[in-house]
Amino acid sequence: MRGEGEFGRPVGVTAARLPWAIAGALGLALLGAGGLAVLRAPPPEATSAGALPLAPPLPPDPAPNVVGLIVTGLGGTAAETRAAIGLPAAVGLAFSPYGTDTARWMAAAAADGHEVYLELPLEALDPERVDQGPLALRPAADAASNRRRLDAVLAVPGAPPIGVVAAAGAFARAPEAFAPVAAALAARGLVFVELGGRALEPIAATAGLRYRSAAGPLEADLSPEAIESGLAALVAAARDQGAGLGFVTAFPMTVNRVAGWLGGLDALGLALRPPSRTQADGANVLRVAG
Repeated sequence: MRGEGEFGRPVGVTAARLPWAIAGALGLALLGAGGLAVLRAPPPEATSAGALPLAPPLPPDPAPNVVGLIVTGLGGTAAETRAAIGLPAAVGLAFSPYGTDTARWMAAAAADGHEVYLELPLEALDPERVDQGPLALRPAADAASNRRRLDAVLAVPGAPPIGVVAAAGAFARAPEAFAPVAAALAARGLVFVELGGRALEPIAATAGLRYRSAAGPLEADLSPEAIESGLAALVAAARDQGAGLGFVTAFPMTVNRVAGWLGGLDALGLALRPPSRTQADGANVLRVAG
């Protein structure tokens, strides 16, 4: 599933690897029970979802500017997920609630030191074209219904996430409808990372919700030139604003290129920081070609 971002292309939560007919039946049947059984059995040590405490502040950076990066769309396939977990620990990893073996992958990511996020399905601007699945929260739904869906997403077993990521989608047209969701996330102590825009920032601030905006997706398409352009835009944002936070989708070509790019950050005078500790002030708008 993917929402729609500021660059006019789908962003955010990636599509499930399960047929929607199956995922829909399972997801909706379990909402009343507050569970989510599209996952395989979690490892015995897996715990219920809850906020991990944020790490203490880091010492001053040797580099004047910092960047943060989140890889979305994880948990669907083993190869892509394993490759993303192999990235430096400061890279945040976001997992689909519809993925297979999500609990096991989240535990592995947390064990390697990554900040772990869950993708929160929010109804797309054009739900007829972009289906966010049976657990999608909708602006037109009542607060209790959206809370049940949120609880079902957060009920995914495994390493507790530090937060959730989502493109605003249809909530960008009715941000006030996100207020109960923001309050529920804040009550859990979670971080909310908005993908591809800042439409929900005022609502998050009112709720006392820890908020970040990640620009992107940095790959306007899967050509090498587009990926390079997106990464260059993130560098420019970090230099202009002091910090830049972006996100990419877990396509093999993207993850491979990101791995090489991260190895050259020192030469660019940049320091990599976890997303929750990447303060991206200002508009944080990346001009990505495509």
